[in-house]
Amino acid sequence: MVAHQERNRVQKGVYTVIDRYVVDFAKTFGGAMLLGIEPKMQRSDKNDPKSDMEQAHDKAGVLKWTISLAVQTKSVNAKFETIAITVTSPNKPYGAIPPGTPVTVEMLELGIMPKDKGGFSVFYSAEAIRPLQPARAASGQ
Repeated sequence: MVAHQERNRVQKGVYTVIDRYVVDFAKTFGGAMLLGIEPKMQRSDKNDPKSDMEQAHDKAGVLKWTISLAVQTKSVNAKFETIAITVTSPNKPYGAIPPGTPVTVEMLELGIMPKDKGGFSVFYSAEAIRPLQPARAASGQ
C-alpha cells in the first residue's frame, strides 16, 4: 500500500520536483534484517566535489543516520536486496539492536528526486525501526 504524500516542493531557492510516498512496510516487505547503522555523510560544500566529508543533518540540526537493511523481494525469483534508510537522531540510534536482528520499519517513505544530469534518484526515510517480536511457540512444544 502506497500513499502519495508530497509534490513539487521548493528547495534552496531552486524549483525541484520531489515526490514522497508512504509505504506500508509490512505489506511490501514483510520484514527485514538489520545489517548496520552508520552516520549519513555528505560533502561540507555541496558545490565542491573535493570538499571534506561531514555527517549530514536536517534543517533543525539533528544528525542523519543510514540504516542498512536486507529485505526479500517478492517475485518469482525471490532474492534479498539491501536498502538504505535515512533516520534522524541526535545520537547513534538503535545501538541495542544487534546486526542480524529481524526488524520492521515505521512510517517508511520512498522519495523520488530528479538528478542534475538527467534521470531520477530514489531514497528511503523512516521515523523508526524496531525489532520484530519473535513468534511464540505453541504450548506443550
